[in-house]
Amino acid sequence: LIMKGKLLLLTLFLSIVGTQRGMAYSFAFEGVYYNIVSEDDMTCEVTYMRKGTPNGTTVYQSDYSGVITIPRTANGYKVIGIGEHAFEQWTWKNVSGTYQWVVDNADITSVTVNGRNLSYIGSRAFYGCKALATIELPTTVTSIGNEAFMYCSALKTYDFSNIETIGVGAFAYSGLTEIDIPDGCTSVGASAFKGLTIKKLHIGEGLTTINYLTLYATLSMDTLVIPANIQTISSQYRACSVRSLKVEDANEALSVTKPWFKSANIYMGRNITCSADPFEDATNVTIGNHVTSLNNILTYSKNPAITPLTTDMTSVPDNFLGRTTITTLTFGEHVNNIAAEAFADCTGLKDVWCYAPAVIATEDEYTFDGLPEDESGYYKATLHVSLELLDEYKRTAPWKYFFKIQAYPSMLGDANGDGRISLADLTATINYKKTGIERGFFFANADIDGNEQIDEEDIRLIVDMILQSVEE
Repeated sequence: LIMKGKLLLLTLFLSIVGTQRGMAYSFAFEGVYYNIVSEDDMTCEVTYMRKGTPNGTTVYQSDYSGVITIPRTANGYKVIGIGEHAFEQWTWKNVSGTYQWVVDNADITSVTVNGRNLSYIGSRAFYGCKALATIELPTTVTSIGNEAFMYCSALKTYDFSNIETIGVGAFAYSGLTEIDIPDGCTSVGASAFKGLTIKKLHIGEGLTTINYLTLYATLSMDTLVIPANIQTISSQYRACSVRSLKVEDANEALSVTKPWFKSANIYMGRNITCSADPFEDATNVTIGNHVTSLNNILTYSKNPAITPLTTDMTSVPDNFLGRTTITTLTFGEHVNNIAAEAFADCTGLKDVWCYAPAVIATEDEYTFDGLPEDESGYYKATLHVSLELLDEYKRTAPWKYFFKIQAYPSMLGDANGDGRISLADLTATINYKKTGIERGFFFANADIDGNEQIDEEDIRLIVDMILQSVEE
């Protein structure tokens, strides 16, 4: 019955379309239709059976179904691509009481391409193949056309390893949940992943721009990383909700147009220019030392919920984050100057940590003006500084106005700054050597041999310290 139904639809298609275009393929081979691309090179591409324009609608139709196997060569021709609309199937269907031509392909379940001649997937090649669950392609494929896998809802995985270009809407409304854009990919079209629920996303080093609506998807991952090679994120109208957002360190600014990254944890590793604050939901913020200007980002009027804040800016600007709900404030080792009233009226501030190698200069005595005071006029917050700078902080305004000023442990081998030497310091040192991530790592403490780099000798010395402490 199913086969009869398909034959009836195909007969109806032929009767409506007639012979106005004839067959669309050059030859058929083992159940697959091909167009000759070049007689001189003896190359061909997979195509559809027939194309027509009944009632003004351009439709494509073939008799593909089930498992499709495409050979390395067909009739002596090398198969170099899957052409435009190759598996796009149109059906004459009753839609809300009216018959019309619609894309409705539930027949193809699997496609395998043998050999290493194939190099491209044409536009809309698998458009609407909603039952397509697996596709096996050679690593020679480098280009995916516009809307190539759009509405392939059963397709859950795709190997992007050697892909160089991804077209507009290429995987929109497909079933993909993990996207790994390789370093060799230099172009991703608008809406390429529209409508997806993405659990894992890696953006390779080859891209410099995330185009309009590229990330127009539901991001259910814990962390989204914007790598240093991305220079522009344009017109990201839909909010990307992730738990943590990391904008990697870079000297060049990131230009953002109308985005809203709904993330509680933010690492801002470089300057960002944006017409609107993209971090309105931030509660935990770290600012790297490559940042020199906030450009109206992270302002007290737009980010009232920030509680822990770490900044490694060389110079912290005036009215930086005053009047916010910050409870913990950390200054990194690169901070050397804080402008007037930068943290005025932060009434919830409880702890301030200073990791700069010298006492941080302030433009006046009102940097922390408005903090709650005790009966003696001292700030109730606790200031944590290195033992070497403790006395100098106690003599210098406005730092001397903190009621409690404590020295945090600063010792060789204490790589994680917890005041003792343990396996945790060895782990922190090894992780830093592998990743270069500075957060929570005390370089000066870990550089035991004093050669201004973390190397195998430092790791060996930390191991010796741990063994010595165990013996004692």
